[in-house]
Amino acid sequence: MKQPVSDSNRALGQIVDENVHAIGQLVQLLDQMAGTFYRQCFGFRNQHVIGKHVRHIIDHYSALLTATSGAGGLLDYENRNRDLSLEKDRRAARDCLEETVEALRSRFEGPCADELNMRHNSAGKHQTVKTSVERELVFLASHTIHHMAIIGMLAEQAGVKVSSDFGVHPSTLRYLEGHTNGMVYLDTFKNRYPHFVAMGKRDFGMDRVHLDEMVQICMVAPMVAEPLEWDSKELAALTEYTPQEQQKYIDKQ
Repeated sequence: MKQPVSDSNRALGQIVDENVHAIGQLVQLLDQMAGTFYRQCFGFRNQHVIGKHVRHIIDHYSALLTATSGAGGLLDYENRNRDLSLEKDRRAARDCLEETVEALRSRFEGPCADELNMRHNSAGKHQTVKTSVERELVFLASHTIHHMAIIGMLAEQAGVKVSSDFGVHPSTLRYLEGHTNGMVYLDTFKNRYPHFVAMGKRDFGMDRVHLDEMVQICMVAPMVAEPLEWDSKELAALTEYTPQEQQKYIDKQ
């Protein structure tokens, strides 16, 4: 007789599905991308490479899977595998992503230890903090989608067609569905920054929002993720990319 699925197992399965969906989107994008684009350097300083972001995503999943492979495992995102060959070999990275999907499904399809220890380096001092499998899977979903947003930006620069929901957090899609009748952007998206943004005023008390601030607001609010470092290349890239998206929207009006 099949055992009933508990609420906790059902919730865990839903979080796994969210990760699987994001990884599946990434696999589909890699399938239509030439290997040269996967390894191509973008940006003013040639620091942005799709392969590096994909390898980084894989590393984080590998860290969680390693930590949960047996009793007493220690999650350590800092000392990751960092298989640099995955930055160059698109097919190998694609296969590794599919293996990650299978591992996530098999590892977390049933009951698992809720509590998990994580090694954290704070100002050079290591400490062990308590976390949980569910919490880390939630983090990994947001982390993956965040990097997919950057990957999508780079892929479009290389001429690869990217779906409108690629690299968009499910919470953002739900927000857009509920507030824009399924449209990707509100009409105010055509306004040049800085300008008044209702969400910026409502949630952060800001009368005018600059473009880099808008990126940070989207990271913290709709995407429920950590803000980017103000001097990071990721924030600079997204700030540079957004006006291009604005112009596409304006041209369609």
